[in-house]
Amino acid sequence: EEKEEEEKTTTITTTTTTTTTKQENTTIKTQLQRAISDTESAMVPVRAHGLAVMCRTVSNRSNKVESMYENIIKCVLIQISDDESYVYLNAVNLLVALCDRFTKRTLNRLFEELNFSKIQKEIRWLQQKLRVVEVLDRVAERLGEMLPPHASRLVSVLMSTCTLFVTNHDKNDEKEEDITRIAATIRASSLSALGTV
Repeated sequence: EEKEEEEKTTTITTTTTTTTTKQENTTIKTQLQRAISDTESAMVPVRAHGLAVMCRTVSNRSNKVESMYENIIKCVLIQISDDESYVYLNAVNLLVALCDRFTKRTLNRLFEELNFSKIQKEIRWLQQKLRVVEVLDRVAERLGEMLPPHASRLVSVLMSTCTLFVTNHDKNDEKEEDITRIAATIRASSLSALGTV
């Protein structure tokens, strides 16, 4: 009888644990979906909050994050070009967190973002590229001894970025001047990241 009671208790405990895990996963999925939706808000604090929630969830190693990875990465790659520093800094932090959790997968996506043959003379596009390079610089430093497997591709991408972003411009054209300034910052950030590698 005692053995039967133990088996019943074990079964109940297992069932309870499984149910709790499912409920937690459902709650986390709902939170992530709401956070992604928040990033589409016209209100800066709401967009930033959505990114902060995603960053916290990724950092907490929730199992549900992997199934929503594509939704998260697409969202954050849009948000890093936001004009509001409060938003894009949260986006940068989220990308770094994704690199910590899904290193190879996220680095490959960032490399893809810098895989282009022609510069678009559009400030938002340039800002996005600048922040991708800034993320790579931070990630290269964080990886430390784990960097070598990714070093070759990283160096290749950063060298290409340095070569593409030239700084010639028409001094009478204000937009051209802004574009040149951002391009120069991209080159400097790429060289900084190369120094880390």
